[in-house]
Amino acid sequence: LTERFPPKVRLTSAALGYNLGLSISAGFSPAIATMLSRDFGPVAPGVIYSFYAITALIGMFVSNKIPHHREKDHDSLDGESSRGVSTAPLILA
Repeated sequence: LTERFPPKVRLTSAALGYNLGLSISAGFSPAIATMLSRDFGPVAPGVIYSFYAITALIGMFVSNKIPHHREKDHDSLDGESSRGVSTAPLILA
């Protein structure tokens, strides 16, 4: 998923999409489950999982249609490795 965005906004765009999806699904699920249980019986809230599964499959199908963003240097975000800046992790003892 993150490879679909330019390096400068890669983490923000992936995190925003993930957090919005999680907030909407987790935020409204209890209210929807309560309504389904009240109106259609105690087994009806299981429909929510089927809906989320179908939505995820549609999302995966659509995401394959979006072109990948190709970069010249995959190791750096802003080209630091080409300027001689080390990208190795700093270990403090």
